[in-house]
Amino acid sequence: MNHLKQEQIKFEIETWKRFLGFLSTENEHLKIRFSCVLKTDVDLRLMEGFEEFQNRFVSADTAIIVYKRALAELESTFVGNLQTTNLEWFEVINKLSKTKDSIVHLQQAVSALIWDFHRFLEKELVTAGR
Repeated sequence: MNHLKQEQIKFEIETWKRFLGFLSTENEHLKIRFSCVLKTDVDLRLMEGFEEFQNRFVSADTAIIVYKRALAELESTFVGNLQTTNLEWFEVINKLSKTKDSIVHLQQAVSALIWDFHRFLEKELVTAGR
């Protein structure tokens, strides 16, 4: 039974690591677009909005790194140890559950960031006739 539990935990960790990779890629695409827009003749009144988005991009990157480390720590301390006690299983499952909840929250924040950034660019660059 421990082997099945361990395989499931390992599978979940790998799934969440891939998902964090996806969020990282999406954030990277936003930062590239951000950079392209900043290279143009940007209206100085927009700089406050751009600064807010830059801070949000950095916050997302930081959170992604934190959760990748948390998953790596879980994986390194747990996977491969077939002699895990029930208390250790509970602790691992509890930590993984909290990490998954945090990643889902991060996904919602990144989705909001994507939406907000596109709306900002649409409003300030497209609709404003730039």
